[in-house]
Amino acid sequence: MDCTCLGYVKNLEPDQLTRKELYDMVRKQIEHEDELINQRLNWFLVTQGFLMAAFGTVFAGEGTSINAGEGMVRPVLVCMCLVGTLLSVLSFFGIRTAHLSIKALRETWVERLEKDATPGSEKPGFPRIIWEGKPCQWSASYTTMGTPLLFVIVWLVLMFIVTLYHPGFFNTGGVIAGAIATGVLSVGFMVAKMRV
Repeated sequence: MDCTCLGYVKNLEPDQLTRKELYDMVRKQIEHEDELINQRLNWFLVTQGFLMAAFGTVFAGEGTSINAGEGMVRPVLVCMCLVGTLLSVLSFFGIRTAHLSIKALRETWVERLEKDATPGSEKPGFPRIIWEGKPCQWSASYTTMGTPLLFVIVWLVLMFIVTLYHPGFFNTGGVIAGAIATGVLSVGFMVAKMRV
């Protein structure tokens, strides 16, 4: 993954940018990407909360006087499940992109340090550009990318419950099988892409 900022930094000659300037530039970009992850995850959780609340309201109100259009309840529930699943998949890839950008920035910093190093010299006394320990790195990326994955599974289970709970809703098993197959493929693809 390469972006304009990274391309600019990688193409600089060692004397054009001091290590301190490079450190500050890369660290600032990493903080920006961290903030993007935070914002994307927050908006994702807010939208999922609204969708879940709406789903629960419609599902609980089914068969009561709340729902005047009885024939529209089930399609609305399925549409909510599909929208929730789609938002989860899109959020996953937005968050994953930010993680990949952070990884590329970290690699740029390490590459530049190795490029500037002379044989026998010590590495500069800068703090780590980002923590590289396995437990922390694993929990940060899998927690933020695993949350949308969890919601994909929840929405698929809810869609399955809605379609089984109302056997007359879909007369063909092909529609149900297609939705489940699409969900399983989405989950499988997302799990495969979680490695940053």
